[in-house]
Amino acid sequence: VTLVTLQAELGAVAERARSKERVIVALPDVLRSPASLAIARAADAAILCVALGRSAIAEAEQILDEVGRDRFLGSVALPRTKETP
Repeated sequence: VTLVTLQAELGAVAERARSKERVIVALPDVLRSPASLAIARAADAAILCVALGRSAIAEAEQILDEVGRDRFLGSVALPRTKETP
């Protein structure tokens, strides 16, 4: 994702939020994607999704710290899915 694209996406989300729309965005892992981290930090609130059997507690803790613990409303534990080759 380019910086221009990221700024455009953040601007679109901010505009919808200003007009009192609720915006829900599913992001890739914020520890592996700087763009995801920027978007998560710009959000008013976040929900941490944890994949059972794949996510480490240390990684979840790091995500909370990187994004900001005060932004999280809670978490969701997702069942493990079959791995694709």
